[in-house]
Amino acid sequence: MSRDTGARGVRRGTRLRGGASLAALLATGALLAGCGTAVPEAADTEAPEPAAVAIPAPAEPEQDGAAADDAAGNASGIVTTEGDQGEGDQEADDDQGEEVPGPAAANLPASWAGTYSAESLPLGSGYLVVQNLYGEHRGATSMEASDIAGQEFFASSGATCEGAATLAGDTADCVLPDDGRGMGEQAAVVHLVPAASGATSLLVEVDVSDGLAVAEAPQGIGGLSAAVPSEVALEEVEGAMVTAVMMADSPEGPLPEELGARCELRDGGRHALCEIVGTPDGGGDGSWYGTLQPGYGNYVVLATKLPA
Repeated sequence: MSRDTGARGVRRGTRLRGGASLAALLATGALLAGCGTAVPEAADTEAPEPAAVAIPAPAEPEQDGAAADDAAGNASGIVTTEGDQGEGDQEADDDQGEEVPGPAAANLPASWAGTYSAESLPLGSGYLVVQNLYGEHRGATSMEASDIAGQEFFASSGATCEGAATLAGDTADCVLPDDGRGMGEQAAVVHLVPAASGATSLLVEVDVSDGLAVAEAPQGIGGLSAAVPSEVALEEVEGAMVTAVMMADSPEGPLPEELGARCELRDGGRHALCEIVGTPDGGGDGSWYGTLQPGYGNYVVLATKLPA
């Protein structure tokens, strides 16, 4: 897979123009480019409740030659809902130890409680990776250990795996050899989760001792350059959300001319509410909720599709 995972070129209230490729869109490293999402807890059997969130309307396409809106001034925008306890006021503390984030600043489906889609792990508690699946494994509902170990993220590190991962069910276990950072071997729990456009992906928890559950909804991951939430820029989040959705479609290829994203940052930059339009055959169109999670070195944004 040759795509990077830190998308560029998407600005608030604008849409991507044709001619760009997905390989050019994604720019933070092939490590994150391979990963997927996780399954919900077995006890979660009721259908998700409709999300009562205010979705910003998608912007009209740019006229040829028109300058894109400048999103830099909106990078620190914070939108909270009634009952939010002012997570945004803690931004100053983020640079001094990264306090454990609060709950999502939006009304989400009740079934998302306690999942990675709504709540963040603190930095230093492990990291999340998504391995997108293509070819014969695209849309898989189960994967054996040998197939998991052969995927790029695991094969490139020489990981060994056992067990089988099933969609919204069992997880597999892998062991990653010492990566040279002095951390020794690391344990990885592998979930098989839905993704956009009818695909499935592997959501991997690496070295996480007290992990969260996974939502039963399409998910994906996009990389960010930020090391703390207060450094998260709106434009980069919008690009990362497009990356998370589009990587499920294919690893390369031209971007649709009408592809675009518009997001609002929430909870001091730890969450984002986005509307994505123009994906191939509409397979990723809709409202998506982004949650910052620790990645390999920097934050990533876990994008989860809200119910229609």
